[in-house]
Amino acid sequence: MVKTLRFSLFGLLMLLCGSINAAVENVDFTTLEITKTDDGFTLESGNYAFTAVKNNGQTAPTQNGSSKDIRLYAKNTITVKSTNAMQKMVFAISTAGLKRQAEITPSVGTMTYDMDNSQVTWTADAPVAVVDFTVGDKNVYGSEAKSKAGQFDFNSVEITTDEGGAVVEAPAFSVPGGIYPADRNAHRSSRLHHPLHHRWHNPDRREHRLHRAPQHQREHNGEGRGSRRKGNTERRGNRDIHLPGGLR
Repeated sequence: MVKTLRFSLFGLLMLLCGSINAAVENVDFTTLEITKTDDGFTLESGNYAFTAVKNNGQTAPTQNGSSKDIRLYAKNTITVKSTNAMQKMVFAISTAGLKRQAEITPSVGTMTYDMDNSQVTWTADAPVAVVDFTVGDKNVYGSEAKSKAGQFDFNSVEITTDEGGAVVEAPAFSVPGGIYPADRNAHRSSRLHHPLHHRWHNPDRREHRLHRAPQHQREHNGEGRGSRRKGNTERRGNRDIHLPGGLR
C-alpha cells in the first residue's frame, strides 16, 4: 500500500510539474493582417513569427479577404518560429479547410487529424523553437473528392510552449563573522610548524626574535655574559677547560 501511494504521489508531482512548465497561447488569425511577399506572406504575433512560401505549388499562400482564415495550398510551406520551445500546436480548421484537408508533413514531430472537431494537431518529439509544415498534393481528410488538390486552411492556432515554470534559485548561505574552533586550531597548527616561532625547528640559531631563552639558561649555556674562569679552569657551557699555567 505504501509503495502504491509513493507511485501515485510521484505521478501527481510529474503531472503538476508538466502543467507548471507549459504555457498555452492562442493566435487568432481572423483578428490579424498578413504582410504579403513575392511568394507568400509573413505575420508576427507576440512571441511567434509565421512565414509562408509557395515553393513549387501553383497557388501562393494567403489570407482570405472576407473570412480572414489562413489558406495554404498544395506544396506550400509555413514556418512557425517561437521565442520559447514549442511542444504542441492545435490548428482550428476553417469551414473551407474541412473540404480539402491534405496530409501535412512537419519538419519534426507528428500530426493527428480530428475533422469531426475541426482540429489538426502537431506534437513535438522534443520541444523546438522552429517547425515547418508542408501541405500535401491531394485532399485526404476533407469532405470533397480525394482527387481535389490539397489545402490547409485554419482560423487560429493554440500553441503550447515550454515555459512558465517557477524558477528555484540556489540557496545562499552566510556565516557570521568571528573565529571558530577549527579556525583557532588551524592558526595554532600553522604557528607550531613555522620555523620562526619555535627554536627547535631551527637548532642552529641560538636566539630568536619572538622566543628567547631565559637569562639564566643563556648564562648556563655560555651565552650572554660570556665564559667564567676559576683558577686555571675556565667554564665554557657544560665543559671545564684547563688552561696552561699563567693564562688567565
